[in-house]
Amino acid sequence: MVAAGQGVAGICLYLGLSRAALDDSLVRLGLRTPHDRPLRKPGRFGWSAQDIMRLIVWRVAGVHPESIGERLGRNANAVRAKCRRLGVPTPSRKLLHRVDHAALVDPAPGFAAPALRSVQTVEKPPSKLPATVCGTAAGAAVWSGDAVSPVAPPSPVVEVPAPESPRPAPSAAEQTQRELALFRIVPCDDQVIPAPPAPVRRAPVSPVIPTPPAPSCKAPVSPVTPIIPTAPEAVRPAPAPDPLQLLMAGKRDVQRNEEICMAVALRYFAGQHYKAAARDAGISPGRMATLQYRLEIPRDLRRSKFGESYDEERGKANLERSGYEMVKCKQNGVWFFRKKKDRASVTVCRAVRKDRGLISEYDRYKSAGLCLLL
Repeated sequence: MVAAGQGVAGICLYLGLSRAALDDSLVRLGLRTPHDRPLRKPGRFGWSAQDIMRLIVWRVAGVHPESIGERLGRNANAVRAKCRRLGVPTPSRKLLHRVDHAALVDPAPGFAAPALRSVQTVEKPPSKLPATVCGTAAGAAVWSGDAVSPVAPPSPVVEVPAPESPRPAPSAAEQTQRELALFRIVPCDDQVIPAPPAPVRRAPVSPVIPTPPAPSCKAPVSPVTPIIPTAPEAVRPAPAPDPLQLLMAGKRDVQRNEEICMAVALRYFAGQHYKAAARDAGISPGRMATLQYRLEIPRDLRRSKFGESYDEERGKANLERSGYEMVKCKQNGVWFFRKKKDRASVTVCRAVRKDRGLISEYDRYKSAGLCLLL
């Protein structure tokens, strides 16, 4: 929508976004800031804001243009043209589906995923459900129109046994009897089983800590790394603004300023394209083209002569050899160009001549084949 020329007010209104959310999205996507001009009032057969929001949501959801046109009272070509002017992407033909126009539900406020689910779609046949194809190993499945949500089987109850009480440690005699039974040694009746010897407790031996050597009087000499001074990085100066941009900054009625009008005319006579001149001046290409038209600059119809560069000396040379001059209108004070030999007959601009019915005298200036640029 930004590339299609939509402004801030239109994008926020059509998509249900706030200005802060729109700015965050512009920064995240790396897009330029849209213009701040207000929305134009729709004409007699224009699109209302509500119809535009319906169009965007249903188009993105994959509804066929004919279904949308029947709901909005328009034809399919009008729907496609409006989407193209808005900048709405065209969905794939495989995703388009025709629905009853009466079943289309108005989207909720805001351009979000819940608004897309308001479009009713055709249910799938139950024979292709995953539960019937894959069996019931994953549990029963619930069919809700577009999605299958498996229901997990109940988990079995696992009984945890109670912890046993700790048994007392066996005595020395019991331990001896267990060892004899393990090796199948049966003592006689007169044999006395000696008691196991008591464990001998030894004093813990303290570890021997080696004595560090005596420090020497001489300190260790570490290698000295020479410090090489680095040259500071050269700071690139910011590009200076164009002189034409400084002249037009903050000025609206530029046709009454002689310096600005001459600078715009020299860029045309120097062979600079009007889009490149608009970029240097910091204005839109449409405004630059309108200004050149109102200045009545003579046209060179060979477009191959125009480029991106600007040479002031070339512009002055072409203006001198063209036979035109810039004069001030005696009625409204604006500047315009005329031929030097018409000083007596042409004293006012084109708009005044049109009001007086003298525009036919200017027809000879529109002749093709002018060779103004070298």
